[in-house]
Amino acid sequence: MNQVSSDDRPPIVRCTVDQGGQTVSFWCGACKDRHEHGHPSAWLEDPGYEIGHRSSHCWSETSPYRFGGYTLVIAPERDTPRRARG
Repeated sequence: MNQVSSDDRPPIVRCTVDQGGQTVSFWCGACKDRHEHGHPSAWLEDPGYEIGHRSSHCWSETSPYRFGGYTLVIAPERDTPRRARG
């Protein structure tokens, strides 16, 4: 997974900026799917920029994100593998 750290706070997850900066996404190893969220600061795509906490879209019952969500941080493209949809 793209999890950076874990403790009492939601884990930090590296994500990529998609669709002309309007959304961010990451590949979830728990459910084997891509999770997508709106990007409130579409003009800012700097690696390391913290987008903030999001509720999880993960449906996997064993997901570490299911109840606490995650904090999204923009990662360099090379750090977040792209997976085919479908």
